[in-house]
Amino acid sequence: MFISKFRGRNGITLIALVITIIVLLILAGVTIAMVVGDNGILTRSREAKDTTNIKKIQEEADLEAADLVAEYHSKDNGEVPATAGEYVAEHINGKTINGTSFRADSSTMEITATKDGITVRGTIQPNGSIAWDDANSTVAGGGTTTPEVSPSPLPSTSPEPSTPPAATITAANYGDTVNYSTTLNGQTLSNWKVFYQEGNYVWLIYGDYLPNAAVPTSIGLGTSGTYAVKSTTSRADLITKLTTKSNWSSLLTGTINGKAIDYTSSTEPNITAMGSPTLELYKNSWNAKYPNTDTDTTNQIYTATTSSAMSDGLNGYYVSRTNNPPTISEYYVSMSGSQGYPAASTADTLYYPHAGSSQWNSTNGYWLVSPSASEVYNLMLVGYNGRVGNYSYNGKLYACRPVVCLPSSVVLN
Repeated sequence: MFISKFRGRNGITLIALVITIIVLLILAGVTIAMVVGDNGILTRSREAKDTTNIKKIQEEADLEAADLVAEYHSKDNGEVPATAGEYVAEHINGKTINGTSFRADSSTMEITATKDGITVRGTIQPNGSIAWDDANSTVAGGGTTTPEVSPSPLPSTSPEPSTPPAATITAANYGDTVNYSTTLNGQTLSNWKVFYQEGNYVWLIYGDYLPNAAVPTSIGLGTSGTYAVKSTTSRADLITKLTTKSNWSSLLTGTINGKAIDYTSSTEPNITAMGSPTLELYKNSWNAKYPNTDTDTTNQIYTATTSSAMSDGLNGYYVSRTNNPPTISEYYVSMSGSQGYPAASTADTLYYPHAGSSQWNSTNGYWLVSPSASEVYNLMLVGYNGRVGNYSYNGKLYACRPVVCLPSSVVLN
């Protein structure tokens, strides 16, 4: 009787229990793999953290490189290496910034930045930007990690807090007119063109020679006729007066694309103004717009400095159509159409506003604020005849042509 009373009831069999345990073990294994496996949550979280730290280190390096590039362009080019990249490599090596240690090799242009067990590697480009090698970035323990998004090889500089995100301008835009209006010495200047993109900043150049009426009287430059300016002291004096930001800072305020801006008090080193472009800036703009081809008007411009400073302490410059020629005699102080340089009749008005106009208003061209390699009293220039040459600092035939550097986002927006 007792046995028959329970015969109709069901229970958990041993087989069902075993199957249940197996299923739970499988689920546990899957869960553990999702959390701690090679592609698990913890691994991905650690990789995301490493990626973030790598980007922070790269950003610190990019910011320092951008500051050094700006410093390079603010100096007399006779006192610094031939390229911005060489200047960055020389001055970033051995620095420690916010705990990040930098090492750079000026011969190979390779750079490493190390912080908290993470080392990132890259190559410094001729323009001073850094191309990062993400695949060889190492984290503590010697492993490598590749960020999901590779950073831009251009310097990641930080404009003023109120500046919109950076925008991009390409060499195809060089020569485009910018809707910018500003004043200098009470004269309105509204003819500005895109001249050169440098990281998150854009150089604008005045579309014509600057009339003497607009030259700030406090600078103390000598004038001749309607357009020509000179120094009565030395070429170093003329270079200093044309490159000192405070002399030309009023060019950093005005209206651009219908919006009022004022960068006259900006402490951002990239934001600046000069009375004329340097040879380096002119060369960089030209080479970006006209890559090498077989036509005369698109040959690259190369520069070389003299082997030692002249009596005024400035290294002079030669220009050439050949990079690193075997002898210095293959660099020319003056480059003209007969050497394959642009003919005056077809020269780009971005670089030659009055190409072919002999003695335009008694002016032959405009200054490039870099010394010449021929004589201690000569300064580089751009002539109306398509020539990049030199002339005496106290001559009466060459004007200045202002340039300003502003955030690219301001220029485009």
